[in-house]
Amino acid sequence: MSAKSRRPPGGRAPLRLPLGDDSVTTILGHLDGVCEEVLTWEKRTRATAFEA
Repeated sequence: MSAKSRRPPGGRAPLRLPLGDDSVTTILGHLDGVCEEVLTWEKRTRATAFEA
């Protein structure tokens, strides 16, 4: 899933508001990379869960 699809529709401003096209592009690219990494390891990391 792309970071773009996780953006909330309007609402209050975030704590750290990226200003300008370059900063938005950079941050969304980073988030896409993080999402891809988590999804790659998702099955293994979920398998480490234990019941409380």
